[in-house]
Amino acid sequence: MNTGKIMKSMVLTAVVGAACLSNSAMADGKIRDKRIRPASGLEITSSNPELDIALKNSINYVYDYLVVGPKQYPTTEIEPRVLQSPKAGIPAIPALWGSYHGTPHKKAHGYRELFCLRDVLHQAEGAALLSLNEENISMLHRFAYDALQPKRVSVNVRGFDPLDPWASAQKKTFWQEYWTLWSYDFYGKPHYMGAGFQELPAPLECLEKIYTMYEYTGDERWLSDEFMAFGKQIHEKFIPRYDFDGNGNVDNRGSGILPTLWEFEGASHLGPEELNFKLNEDGVTGSLTISKAYFKRIGVQDLALQVRFKNGGEDYLTVRVNNLVRSDGSKPILSRDYVFTENTEEARDIPVTFTVPAGVTLQSVKDGAAALVAGTDYLVEGNTVTLKGAYISKQQKTKSRRYKMSFGFHFSNGQSPRVVVESNDRGHAKDILAQKEVTLDWANLEDIHLKFNLAETSEQRREIYRIQNNMNRVAEAGDTLGVQYQATLSYEGMLRAKAKLVGAEQKAALLEEADVYQKKAATLLKNFREQWYNPRTKTYARAYDAYGNAIYGWGHENSFFMPMKELLEPGEKANAYLQFIHDHSEDLNEEAKTYLPEAFYNYGQVEKGWYWMQAGLDRFTSNRSHEQQIRTYPEIAFTNVSNTITYMMGYDPKLNENTIETLSMLPKSIGFVEVKNIPLGQSIMSTEDYQRDIEKMVNLRHDGQYQSSFTNSEKSKGAITWRAEFLGKYASLKVNGVDKKATVTSENGVEYSYVKVDVAPGQTVVVTTGQVTEKSADDWPKKRR
Repeated sequence: MNTGKIMKSMVLTAVVGAACLSNSAMADGKIRDKRIRPASGLEITSSNPELDIALKNSINYVYDYLVVGPKQYPTTEIEPRVLQSPKAGIPAIPALWGSYHGTPHKKAHGYRELFCLRDVLHQAEGAALLSLNEENISMLHRFAYDALQPKRVSVNVRGFDPLDPWASAQKKTFWQEYWTLWSYDFYGKPHYMGAGFQELPAPLECLEKIYTMYEYTGDERWLSDEFMAFGKQIHEKFIPRYDFDGNGNVDNRGSGILPTLWEFEGASHLGPEELNFKLNEDGVTGSLTISKAYFKRIGVQDLALQVRFKNGGEDYLTVRVNNLVRSDGSKPILSRDYVFTENTEEARDIPVTFTVPAGVTLQSVKDGAAALVAGTDYLVEGNTVTLKGAYISKQQKTKSRRYKMSFGFHFSNGQSPRVVVESNDRGHAKDILAQKEVTLDWANLEDIHLKFNLAETSEQRREIYRIQNNMNRVAEAGDTLGVQYQATLSYEGMLRAKAKLVGAEQKAALLEEADVYQKKAATLLKNFREQWYNPRTKTYARAYDAYGNAIYGWGHENSFFMPMKELLEPGEKANAYLQFIHDHSEDLNEEAKTYLPEAFYNYGQVEKGWYWMQAGLDRFTSNRSHEQQIRTYPEIAFTNVSNTITYMMGYDPKLNENTIETLSMLPKSIGFVEVKNIPLGQSIMSTEDYQRDIEKMVNLRHDGQYQSSFTNSEKSKGAITWRAEFLGKYASLKVNGVDKKATVTSENGVEYSYVKVDVAPGQTVVVTTGQVTEKSADDWPKKRR
């Protein structure tokens, strides 16, 4: 089967019926076309009637508002650049709403009908469970396909044609290569808002979800030539491009690229207690004091401080700290840790001296992972290394004029200190500060007192905005590393799956390549657990800055993605950090909270997983108005479904292996949960009638954590292997009343027992531990703390 050709014919050209209702006919945004629902959809019941209502409302919200049905779009869109498509008879594509869903009205400014990369990735499991495989594959293929193209569409370029945006596509710049666009409208065109946005973890998570969807559906189109090429490019091109320091972890080498999913993680800036700003009575001149406490806190030798004012004016201050002594009593090996070079000038040689014990020698100098040539790219004389300006100029000309280089000095004793050289342009800076350079002594730190003059700037808002040190901002983030780890495991899985579909010679090569990525994933996990945990403070770093210094504390996605992507070491370390996340997550917005159940369930923390599930379910309870239910992030409805089935019920399909694993993690307050009509993949959907032919389905029920039942649909074409898992250690489990020897294993420190059972079409199998647990009182809905 040529899956690549099928992908092109069924996804790139697949369309939803061209008929569209007018804005007035669709003023409430609801889809009238019932064909988008499968004939036999999910049915979820439980011991808690309010849970049933919340899940039913979530499912109805998806089908009624969030699926791009044959007659749905445009509904309330008013932007002419989007409306040109339906006016020209261009039909919508199979897609799902993947952006904030406001309240539709005639002047629905900001009511964006589009799908964004991060949103649809988070929705993918829920969509698959709701038989929306065709929409998933249509959207994710569009992202992967775009990443593979040498040209990039810009919606703001002169001559841009909304009906043919690719006609004005231009060759990707250095910082655009290997990236996909961020958002598309429902006609498959780059959206006019935010299409060029770049979040470093998102392309990696796209690869992870591609393989997850293959496991969920068994659909070989998820292993198409384009998807396999996308995976290869991620690992061979994208990751090396953004491995700033050569340690194998992706980081923020590029300008304008957010290194984390926490969108408000900006440059590190001085706290209000670390500076004092005073504007004189003339409204033009004044004084600025920077506290020595800031330099003590940062503990580096070289700082480039960007001094920004609220009226848009800015200037730069270079600070040098001599005789630095680190908190552990050690002194820097290198004389510099950061150097700025103006890219509008010819790059100069940069001398760096080093201090090492007698007998220790310099082995090599590397820019990231690339070895420099001694005698050409750098010179060594005594204990001074001179980085040649010609090398830096070459990077500016062949890569980007805005570029950071991390030069590692590798010594015979295993130490590898680094100096960062940043090539950039400060020509936009104003002449505000009277003093541009300051030298401090670590042994006698003093406050810095500066005079300024704002005459060159706007008269409006002559107030300090912030002073920031871009080297001290997040460069390498915990969420990005976690996604990279899962993307590496996923590509290994894709290679092994693909090997089953090809001839013997190609199979051997694919399996050999898979072994390489298995080792890479193991190395990423090992390095994280060894290098990101601080045994003195007994906590994990959530990120590293460009100096190479660890960043601790609460970091939103930086923090909770680490257990979500299974990086934490099981046991006391993971438990303590999960408690830290639990204690700091209450103020997250409701979209961010939908990620939390996965983090806690991954480590067997059932009650906390259920606690955070409630945050999403609260949106769809019976006391919520219809408008309150639809005016939210679509992710909440999708993840209510996936968090219930995938995590609370431990539903883990491996349909490519004809196996389904389940593990009940029902909290004490829920007596049972039953799900009927879980789809096991689906046939290719025809957009002429939008028919979703799904014959192979299963039913799953958990009673507490002690009993599970599994039904294979009568129309299934063969038996399914069910791996029934239970928390705890059991020598045997009862299968339809008969004892069967159990296998005991553990994952992420969670011990569980399981048996494997082949379930024939039409058959129901019940597996139990034999130890009935009592249900506690309902603990939801309730007022949140």
